[in-house]
Amino acid sequence: MLRCEDIIEAVLSYNPGADITMIRRGYIFSAKVHKGQNRRSGEAYLSHPLEVAGILTQLQLDVPTIVAGFLHDTVEDTHTTREEVQELFGEEVASLVEGMTKISSIEYTTAEDRQAENIRKMIIAMVNDIRVILIKLADRLHNMRTLEHLFKEKQTRIAQETLDIYAPIAHRLGLGVIQRELEDLSLKFLNPEAYEEIAAKISGKKLELSAYAVEISALIQEKIRDLNIQVAVKARPISIYGVYKKMVSLQIPFERVFDVIRIRILAQRVIDCYTLLGVVHNLWKPVPGKFQDFIGVPRTNQYQSLHTLVMGHKGHPVRVQILTDEMQRRSERGITVQWKYKQSPTESQEQKAERFFWLKRLLQLQKELLDSREFLTSVKKDLFPDVIYVFTPKGEVRELLKGSTPIDFAFNIHTEIGRRAVGCRVNGREVSMDFTLNNGDAVEIITSDEQTFQREWLRFAKTPKARARIKEWLRSKERERSIEFGRAMLQDTFDRYQVDKTILNNGDAFQDLIHKIGHHDREKFLENVGYGKVSPLLAVEKLLSSKEFKRLKKKEDKLRKKEPGEAPATGIRVTGRDDIFIHMASCCNPIPGDRIIAFIGDKRGVTVHEIGCPLVPDLDVNPERRIEVVWDPDAKVARSVKVHVQVLDQPGVLADICSAITAQGGNIGKTHVFTTEDKTARCDFEIEVYDRKQLDEIISAIGKNKTVLKVERIKGIESPKSHV
Repeated sequence: MLRCEDIIEAVLSYNPGADITMIRRGYIFSAKVHKGQNRRSGEAYLSHPLEVAGILTQLQLDVPTIVAGFLHDTVEDTHTTREEVQELFGEEVASLVEGMTKISSIEYTTAEDRQAENIRKMIIAMVNDIRVILIKLADRLHNMRTLEHLFKEKQTRIAQETLDIYAPIAHRLGLGVIQRELEDLSLKFLNPEAYEEIAAKISGKKLELSAYAVEISALIQEKIRDLNIQVAVKARPISIYGVYKKMVSLQIPFERVFDVIRIRILAQRVIDCYTLLGVVHNLWKPVPGKFQDFIGVPRTNQYQSLHTLVMGHKGHPVRVQILTDEMQRRSERGITVQWKYKQSPTESQEQKAERFFWLKRLLQLQKELLDSREFLTSVKKDLFPDVIYVFTPKGEVRELLKGSTPIDFAFNIHTEIGRRAVGCRVNGREVSMDFTLNNGDAVEIITSDEQTFQREWLRFAKTPKARARIKEWLRSKERERSIEFGRAMLQDTFDRYQVDKTILNNGDAFQDLIHKIGHHDREKFLENVGYGKVSPLLAVEKLLSSKEFKRLKKKEDKLRKKEPGEAPATGIRVTGRDDIFIHMASCCNPIPGDRIIAFIGDKRGVTVHEIGCPLVPDLDVNPERRIEVVWDPDAKVARSVKVHVQVLDQPGVLADICSAITAQGGNIGKTHVFTTEDKTARCDFEIEVYDRKQLDEIISAIGKNKTVLKVERIKGIESPKSHV
């Protein structure tokens, strides 16, 4: 176990004037209050705050932060109070411990509202004092190092939370060492087989890497002998998680991950970095399009380096990074290299957030996006984006998500620029608003005062800010429309039940009516009626006697039975409603077992989509239209799904596949077979199944046929207008 004296020795190595007495007192107090407590591993609980303080020491943080690392669990897990910590260690340490206590309840659960609220707290804690999240990262890192002692379910939940939230935060703060270890440890528990396989293969390459670095270093030293440049050449493998991501995204085996070998060249001066880049490109042929200058245009976490990919002298592709010693320190320790802990007590959250504009964006998002689903999606995009850098007409650099379009750029400049955007020039050439921007593009937005928000922008807007602004406008328009529709529905219902509809124009009388129903806001009531969330019959029932209402409703029900109409789909339950039409979206065609989401349409019907349907993000503009639905476990309804099978074109293969389908209880509706010149055949089946489990069994049975090259469920995408 790490000792307090080890921590003190490390602190004195980078801060000779440190108050080591305070560090010792923090250690002694933590040992006292945690006495008798043990971790799941059986170790004394004190080992945890010791390791947390040790990680903070490796980041070369100040004494109050290290002391808070010793004490971070004392207020939450012992009888210690904030006042006691303040009295013994001062306000600064007490404030850091309190910040940790406030965000300690963050958990990655299916309760989106709870998770969103906890992440909001964490964002505010980061803005108030960034050291709080540094302690939290150290706490999470040690917990991940000892995660094997927890139950499997908890391991998976914590690892997923770490990968989704904490590793991206470490990246954003420039803490490369912590980020990589958190990602690798997350993979270890989320996909242990892949982790072990990749780790073993990387380990087997270490000797090769070292030898390769020596050879490259010798070649470079020979080339710069007369240039008066001092360099150090180091080799390091890509992280385990980095390899895993490439294997998954590119669908390739380990052997085809070409940049497992990475060379880092350290120089003394910035100008030397560019000289060395020329040396490297003269020695080995650079791969076109793979050079990036993060010295001239640093990443948002202040990372700086020159990146290039070259074909090495033995024919191996090699990723080369060229940077100075100072840049190297910043890439590992991020903001802790230059962070100043003196803060003005009158400084606002917005002023504190100016230090990191991405943190300012998160603070803005947590204020503006009240819908949990949208907030969580936006946070994850903003925390760990794949970014490009483009230029304004004045030469200002703007960071955007990879895949962004001119509409994203326009909203990045200002909401009003986005609202009035009618066209765009990229590098002097006019392009459409859905044009995909590239690194280094110079972008100019053409505006018109007569232009306003367009729904179609959602189809190609990528950044959270642009999408949030467009959705905000669409929500306001939908709300206006639903209020008008709700009023029309009430008028129609009042006519049918022979109720005096002038009450709708009598402010006091109408307000009394909605109070009796249990509502207070007039427009909100009309909006809910328009969305189909509140039945207009509730208003009629309050205005008529019980006897008269029952008589008229019975008469109305008889008339409705005579009218042709669409019967509601079976197999779906709408929470709290049994009088609503249900449509299954043809774009994704969900079946029992799929995760589903539903939206109220313009005609009071509910359309059910699979939650991963590509159309959902554009349909999910207004949380008010979202309605809770579940599969009815008692209903057994056959649903048609499409399955695509690619096979070798051999006699009898179609009959074998059909037999595999029917053997699993599937009913084949339609079959289309297309043969190709390369002796393969494409077979598209429409199969009736009862649930996802049966479909998976059918796909598995088909896949066992040796002539089958590929089998998958396919889902058609149609115009969004046809779905809601």
